[in-house]
Amino acid sequence: MKRKITDTSPKFEKHKSYAIGVLQGNSTPTDVPERFATSPVKPLYLSGTDLVGAGMRTCRDFLLSKNCHFRIGSAVHFYKVEYKNNNEAPIYKNIFIGSPLSQSTATVESLGDTVKEGLPVINNIIPNNQASEYEKMFFKTQSEAISYYQKCLQDERNILTLKMQEKNDEILKLNLEINTLKSENAIFAGVGITTVKM
Repeated sequence: MKRKITDTSPKFEKHKSYAIGVLQGNSTPTDVPERFATSPVKPLYLSGTDLVGAGMRTCRDFLLSKNCHFRIGSAVHFYKVEYKNNNEAPIYKNIFIGSPLSQSTATVESLGDTVKEGLPVINNIIPNNQASEYEKMFFKTQSEAISYYQKCLQDERNILTLKMQEKNDEILKLNLEINTLKSENAIFAGVGITTVKM
């Protein structure tokens, strides 16, 4: 019987960026991104949305997935990356260090669940320091487009919320008017109306 392993590794957050890689020899976690090893596996720059969407909700999920190509037993460092809007260097925050395990020797039954077979392979979508100027410009343009569409979406939601509130106010007024008329009718029905012939 396999031992159940509780997944206590950090969860990936949507709309956050992550860098995952192995460091060169004699490096410390604060030496990134310059000291990321590029062989045999290059570091990965991924969005939390893509990671979660591919079924990897935690760092351990990634280490157990088919998307992890780092060597079994190597120390894989996970960083949350904060990108600035200007030319400032991004900030790397080390959140976890773990080792890939053979999928046949590990069982995860917790919030992360077991990584399922056949999950889509995720790509290295965020350019690193070795990216060309074209790639950096493309990424910047895409990021600006995402921000613009997110703002448009929020504006549309605000408009929809306002319209719904206006309609609710109209419905409330109509209900009040209906209730007032019903009350008046009830009074007239109880008293009765006498018609006087001239």
